[in-house]
Amino acid sequence: MALTRDNHFVPQLYLKNFATPFGEVLEYRILVSRSSVPVWKPVNVAGTGYEKNLYTRIVRGEEADDIEQWLNCEFESPAKEPFQKVLAARLRSTVGGGRIATITPGDIGVDHSRQNGSFCRELSSAGIEW
Repeated sequence: MALTRDNHFVPQLYLKNFATPFGEVLEYRILVSRSSVPVWKPVNVAGTGYEKNLYTRIVRGEEADDIEQWLNCEFESPAKEPFQKVLAARLRSTVGGGRIATITPGDIGVDHSRQNGSFCRELSSAGIEW
């Protein structure tokens, strides 16, 4: 299985909410070669907010991306649906002219029975040092 090399420190799920219909966000360039180069550059969501091999580490002499997989399994994937529900509720409230209502975890289907850290326990039980 191929390792995930582009490790996002800003989740793409979050960045997509600032994207144009073309899937681009504006990235601010700290250094430009001359004043004629624009400091804001449109980039694809997948092409910003990441570093190559940020979460890659060596485990038993082999490269591993278990930290990236853990972040995805424990935070990013479970957050996708609730995040979308909150944004949809906010949009409905804004479009309807009303105030944005308070949304509780139960309103967006957060499963309180989920055990935090389950991926870490699975790694440990498989003999992978964490």
